[in-house]
Amino acid sequence: MVEIAKKIDGRPASLDELSVIADYSLIKKVYHVTEPEFNEETISDEIITRIVTKDYMA
Repeated sequence: MVEIAKKIDGRPASLDELSVIADYSLIKKVYHVTEPEFNEETISDEIITRIVTKDYMA
């Protein structure tokens, strides 16, 4: 875990800060989340669904 932490460029942040520090435009681009389904409350659900679906289809 320590070796992985050394490779991360950034600083630890509280999950309470996530909505402030997240780059939602980049997240939408990477995970192909469209506007009608996108809002800060459900983005994690959409991303998890895409990851699980991708793993299942592979």
